[in-house]
Amino acid sequence: MNLLQKTSYLFLFLSLFFFGNKLIAQTKTLPNSFIIHGEVSADKKKFYTNSIEKADLEPYRLKTEKVVLKFKNGFLLELIPAKELVIRNIATGINLNNYSDRTDNLNYKNPIFQILDSGWLTAEIQNNSK
Repeated sequence: MNLLQKTSYLFLFLSLFFFGNKLIAQTKTLPNSFIIHGEVSADKKKFYTNSIEKADLEPYRLKTEKVVLKFKNGFLLELIPAKELVIRNIATGINLNNYSDRTDNLNYKNPIFQILDSGWLTAEIQNNSK
């Protein structure tokens, strides 16, 4: 292996080491950006909030409309619109262009979610046929 190849491999390795985490980083649900509706005990609400914040529900959030997601755990989760998060100074650093104004497919149904005892979120895809 010549010096040029070694230098190239070293550069590639160092680039992946320092910047690789940004390439594969997963976003998380923004803290204080949602409301849990339903009768949930304080302990369960804290557990659910922690689990939701570790998951990535941002793809379901819209720019100007609230989104309500159903959980099999017996509650509804309201995602506050991205624009409102900026106005309320909850998430001032977000780019509103990353959020859609509405769902493109009018027949689309959001999944039904469940938080497992481990804290993981699962999503059950709903059939769109009538």
